[in-house]
Amino acid sequence: YGIFKAEPRNEGIEMKKRSLTTNLEKARNLLSDANINFMLTGYSVLNPFTHLFPRRTVHLVYVELGAGESAVEALEHGEFIAKLNPKNEREINLILSLTKGDLFVVREKRELSGNTENGIASIERGLIDLYFESTRKRIPFPEAEVGRIMLNTIRMGGLNVSRLTKLASRRGIKEEIRAILPRRR
Repeated sequence: YGIFKAEPRNEGIEMKKRSLTTNLEKARNLLSDANINFMLTGYSVLNPFTHLFPRRTVHLVYVELGAGESAVEALEHGEFIAKLNPKNEREINLILSLTKGDLFVVREKRELSGNTENGIASIERGLIDLYFESTRKRIPFPEAEVGRIMLNTIRMGGLNVSRLTKLASRRGIKEEIRAILPRRR
């Protein structure tokens, strides 16, 4: 699963102008064509803010309850590796060791708040999901890199702190996120 240092990022990146990789665009089209209400989130939507990047990526796809199997089928139809609701990073590491390419982790959720149009999570939702999944050892992603990504998003401006803390509250991690955020003067 290796991690590599990324090239320095352009400080002029605007929060709203995020583009997807070719594979993510293909995955988004497959899920849309299958009429699934979904949200790409986590690292997948935060790559403009990364310092390190994994050699193989674990993409998070949240779908409505009951749509998980259909989402996995749609992604596998596009020749992606997809797993529905893996329990922990150990299970994901096993899948990664037995396969090639990126892995799409599909999780069923009651609601998809923080979703923008076209199935892409807001920056704030992506941060909360990546933080939650990595600190709870649900995906193999370094917590230190999550911290660097959060710092980069704050430095670039445009982060909606009230939306971030609202989403964190829904996940039960509001106090953890508030402890990370810089103090207002």
